[in-house]
Amino acid sequence: MRTPFILLITSFLSVPAAAQVDFEPGYWTGNDGIRRECEILNVDWRFNPESFEYRMQPGGEQLTATLAEVREFGVTGKSRYVREAVQIDRSSNQIDKLTPYRNPVFSPDTLFLKVIVEGRASLYRYESKQVLRFFYSLPDSPVQQLIYRRYQPLGSTAVYTNYDFRFQLQRDLSCGAQRQVEIACDEPSLARFFEAYNGCIGESSVRYGVRDVKALAAVRIRPGFSMASARFSNPAAVLEGAKFPWRPTFRLGFEFEQILPFNQGRWSLLAEPTLQFYQDTHIMFPSTSYTSTVRVRYRSVELPVGFRYYLFLNPDTRLFLNGLMTIDFSFGSTYASGFETRKIFSSINPAAGAGIRWKRYQAEFRYQHNRQLMRGYTYWSGRYRSLSLILGYTLGSTGLPAAD
Repeated sequence: MRTPFILLITSFLSVPAAAQVDFEPGYWTGNDGIRRECEILNVDWRFNPESFEYRMQPGGEQLTATLAEVREFGVTGKSRYVREAVQIDRSSNQIDKLTPYRNPVFSPDTLFLKVIVEGRASLYRYESKQVLRFFYSLPDSPVQQLIYRRYQPLGSTAVYTNYDFRFQLQRDLSCGAQRQVEIACDEPSLARFFEAYNGCIGESSVRYGVRDVKALAAVRIRPGFSMASARFSNPAAVLEGAKFPWRPTFRLGFEFEQILPFNQGRWSLLAEPTLQFYQDTHIMFPSTSYTSTVRVRYRSVELPVGFRYYLFLNPDTRLFLNGLMTIDFSFGSTYASGFETRKIFSSINPAAGAGIRWKRYQAEFRYQHNRQLMRGYTYWSGRYRSLSLILGYTLGSTGLPAAD
């Protein structure tokens, strides 16, 4: 039964790389100022790109455009990126990487900035693996970074924060009764502020990349049927070990899913508390003088946690692959052999699954790899495996963005 686990893991690693990512209507403007209508390979970039793939017509040759040759590009109705020469502070805000300086350390760079709010006052976002920065611009002024910086003075254990972005907003974007004192340096707060400022001065705004946050979470009930087996062994007491055959069991769980805000909702985080019960009796060495009865009674609450990858087939249907680690909490569980009954203490094990979702319904095949049941014993070993068919029904909202 090792084969199902290997096949599921291999599929999980290989399919995302080969999965279809949609070309969508878009445009790009070159250094010559000419706007070119095209189709752009929209991967819903988490980190600001330095290049992108496009084709001039459906089914046409796939080409690459780079930062050096593109002034701006966008996916129609979804995102817009502009090339800007900026001064950027790349100092980390992570606690273990803080510098002792309050003031930013700027260096020049040319970047694709993601437009968050476009108007008389515009807001931009830049994110890499190391930093997240926001920028803003006004008519006839260069794009500037909003200064938010954490630092730790030499010889101090305290962490301080430079909130100069609030002073920048007060100085350059003051209108009416808007308050900059308590504004947070995050995208929703800043976007609301820029939209409010543009409205206050009588100008319109365009907001890019708005997501329905409520639609990015889901709760499902997940009943299922499993085939499970267990094996117990002790090299110091060979006659007390047993190998139990595969037998049917049932499980009931609730799945909590959080869609991640990039790659068009293809990735999500999962947690699925599940109640499961397995028991069996086995006659050892029948028709001999060594005949004995062994019994296993195993009850637990499983907590698989991990991630899911979706492959969209159409707006209502999608395939998915799961990679999970299962934390198991056994209770009232025992293994009895000979004249002795031992408590079962379970451990963490890997699991993988593949399935399909249609509207509110889903079905998944899942393989739970070897779970140790005799944790804490010196010589005893106990292994538990299961192969499950799990059905699911989404409660309330579907919790997933539409497959574009």
